[in-house]
Amino acid sequence: MNNQLIRQKLEQYYVGHVILKAFRLITAAWKEFNLDHAYIYGASLAYYTIISLPAALNLLFTWLTAFFDEDEIKEDMIEEIALVTGDVVAIELEGMINSLTALQIDSTISTSISIGTLIFTSTLSFHTLKVALNKFWKVPFHKQKFKQLVMDRLIAFSMVLVMGGLFLLLVFIDSAISVLSEFLKEWLTTKTVDFIYGIRQTFTLLISVLLFTSIYKFIPDVTIKWRDAFIGAVVTTVLFQVGQFGIRYYLTHIQANSHWGAGSPIIVVMAWTFYSVQVMFYGAEFTYVYSQEYGKGIESNVITENEQV
Repeated sequence: MNNQLIRQKLEQYYVGHVILKAFRLITAAWKEFNLDHAYIYGASLAYYTIISLPAALNLLFTWLTAFFDEDEIKEDMIEEIALVTGDVVAIELEGMINSLTALQIDSTISTSISIGTLIFTSTLSFHTLKVALNKFWKVPFHKQKFKQLVMDRLIAFSMVLVMGGLFLLLVFIDSAISVLSEFLKEWLTTKTVDFIYGIRQTFTLLISVLLFTSIYKFIPDVTIKWRDAFIGAVVTTVLFQVGQFGIRYYLTHIQANSHWGAGSPIIVVMAWTFYSVQVMFYGAEFTYVYSQEYGKGIESNVITENEQV
């Protein structure tokens, strides 16, 4: 009896200790978030992301329609977007996709314009993201050499291609699941179909963790352990998913069309994008605090003029 009582006390102490530790990390990260004025960088990055959206959607739609039916691709793209952003934002983006496809612009011209726009906006987004993360993680300000500047631009566009490739993969998987489910619907039970879609959602979450881990690991001018970057990415993904309920509830109940009229699609997408970027930056601040307190720390890779002497 005494051993059981001692075990219960130890478990209560451990749980309380974990909760206290988590609370300290959360509050410390929030303090850093405000001290670094992260919301300003978030607004800039969200703006560049909004500019790049039509070009990105147009390219994805053009490439996918080379393999699948146009209406089927629209449906699958919206389903994948809805998994990440929620139904409200997905519906607004569906209107954007319909508007783009209705323009009837020559595909070569449209693709060229989209690629040029993506190159321009991706480099701006990458630069803003790198500057922000360097500030959050206390990297000394430094001027980039031309070679490093070119490399950053190449990395930025490469990341856009990778993200686009991952989205293409998700759409391909979704299309394959839809075709397979339709073909085997007489033999598949409802539970089996739900299980398959559950795997798809899990795969989407894993991609989010991988994306955030890569951002924290490779973009800022620092050395950070994979474990610390991974923990920060997991926390960011969890916050992102939890926060989606709030942003979805808000966007669902404000009746955007009655408030903003024809401008509601872009405003809804801007609201979601701004929130998402703020979550990522808070996750970056959390990663910094966690790494300094319980991890291996974050070390700057920048050599200042004083250190060169």
